[in-house]
Amino acid sequence: MLVCPECQFENADDQESCQECGTSLTHKSCPECGELVSWNADHCFSCGAFTGNIWRAIIALQADLHTQQPKAETSLEIPSFSEDYLDPGERYRLLNADLGELSSQFLAVKVIDSQPLQKSNLDLTLEKHPEILAHIAENAGKFAEVVQGIPSIALSYLRLEEFYPLIPDVQDSWVMDNRQVVVLSDRSDFKLLSDLLSTETFAITEILYWFDEIIKPWKLLFKVGCGQSLLEVSNLKVDEDESFCLQQLYFDPFDHAPSLKDLVKTFELLIANSIYSQHPVILQIFRDLEAEKINTVDQLHTILQEIAIQEQSSPAIPESFDFENDEQMIDDNQELDQVFPPFNDGEDTPTVVLPMQIYSLTDAAATDIGLQRSHNEDFFGITTEIKKQANTKGKSIKARGLYIVCDGMGGHEAGEVASALAVENLQNYFQEHWHDHLPDYDTIRNGILLANHRIYEVNKDNQSSGSGRMGTTMVMTLVQNTKVAIAHVGDSRIYRYTRKGGLEKITSDHEVGQREILRGIEPEIAYARPDAFQLTQALGPRNNNFVEPDINFLEINEDTLFILCSDGLSDNNLMEDYGQAELSKFLSSTSNLDEGVLKLIDLANEYNGHDNITAIIVRIKVRPSLQEQIWF
Repeated sequence: MLVCPECQFENADDQESCQECGTSLTHKSCPECGELVSWNADHCFSCGAFTGNIWRAIIALQADLHTQQPKAETSLEIPSFSEDYLDPGERYRLLNADLGELSSQFLAVKVIDSQPLQKSNLDLTLEKHPEILAHIAENAGKFAEVVQGIPSIALSYLRLEEFYPLIPDVQDSWVMDNRQVVVLSDRSDFKLLSDLLSTETFAITEILYWFDEIIKPWKLLFKVGCGQSLLEVSNLKVDEDESFCLQQLYFDPFDHAPSLKDLVKTFELLIANSIYSQHPVILQIFRDLEAEKINTVDQLHTILQEIAIQEQSSPAIPESFDFENDEQMIDDNQELDQVFPPFNDGEDTPTVVLPMQIYSLTDAAATDIGLQRSHNEDFFGITTEIKKQANTKGKSIKARGLYIVCDGMGGHEAGEVASALAVENLQNYFQEHWHDHLPDYDTIRNGILLANHRIYEVNKDNQSSGSGRMGTTMVMTLVQNTKVAIAHVGDSRIYRYTRKGGLEKITSDHEVGQREILRGIEPEIAYARPDAFQLTQALGPRNNNFVEPDINFLEINEDTLFILCSDGLSDNNLMEDYGQAELSKFLSSTSNLDEGVLKLIDLANEYNGHDNITAIIVRIKVRPSLQEQIWF
């Protein structure tokens, strides 16, 4: 089967294009010149650019990395490669003939996937044996050597895959000549965190932020026997968005469980070449750790947070911190599950509090008539303004964005008139009333009521009444740097996606069923009413006395997607059931948001299709900053 790289639809091996979305299954575009080249080609025939699919293959040098006691004769000789391919199926071709990167646990080599559209051996095994995923969920992370042909090291990556981008994606895995092999996404070109910290100028509070980023995964990785991953300086990297990540997993030695002191020594190595290696704040933390005044990760989190707050208010050298009466101290005699809580238990790990600055603001939108309607009554609008500033210390931006989706209703061609009127009036209003700061509640409300009044007046002029009156729903997002306002009237929706929180619906539909729930009626009873989905609010049909928009304000503290959509996309829980899987990769700035919007449109036509479909995706990337936010 050929898996479409765009929509993941499975096609027969002889298909030349995807039977679901039409994407070519024989050729792709060269990233340099745009010429079509074969999916299996390593280089573009026109410009010579490399077009192959590179992965990082990890070959274990021990037979079993997970058992607590080493087995007899577990060490294996370093493999030599006389063939062009790493695997027996001749799919992964060695990129270079040299030995690759060698550590005490692994040999790492780069390989080219010569069958990039075929399912991997790992995917096929997981499909055939779905119980493996249940086995992974039930175990803490130190697995038997092989489960249904899948090596234990691959099971560890699968166990942690929800923590992307910290953990790289696993593509394939197998056992060969008693060696475990796993194929991962290649992060060898990612920037080393040590280089970032030694070459860029940071305030001390930002150094503390990176320290906190390193220690946050400690309990997680220690519990699954991979704490060593944080102790290899060459393994600590940042991606294109400067998010902290690991190049691969390293497994804890049999005879030495890594400690918090080991982790701190790693941080010492990270900043050894920076101006902060002898900073009084850093040296004080190291002294307190050495004197065992700081004994746990939670204590270290707390102290970093306290210092960050002190430094923001008045940069002063802290004295030694006393944890004797600290309520957060963890008793050494506590049960392991209390010290290391299970995955997904909702634990909110403390983090260093730093002001954030916006790093980039991007967006994409699309609308589609759907499969059953004769015309499109949806309308959307986007207005953005971005100002960039750069100097030798780096770059910063100030950004503003207004995003609106309206879903019209009414008589013949009236719905599209109402939705267009709403968008145009709101855009004109905020062009006049949005000045130096994000508009406040009253300013936003007045703009929405003005749009309602304009549509209502057209209805009066046309002597429209009852169901003949045109109207529209409205969802709107206003972005100014890291400040966001959301507003809505009707049943169009806004969703938010973050890596920490996943997909969340952040608007509440203005419809009869939801109104009854707010009055205390059980949801099953509320939505058993024949009028449960009838709108209780819309723009246009009634005067301003009957319109009360919902308006809320948010602060962006992590990379975030906002999705504004009409009900052609959100109906039948489509976003809740499928949206997160589609959106997860679009937080990365290397991903194409236009592709993301089209994926959502295709998804709506596949599972809904009964209505017009409109979606806007807004991507906000942030990073720590000590600079005070300056508004337009």
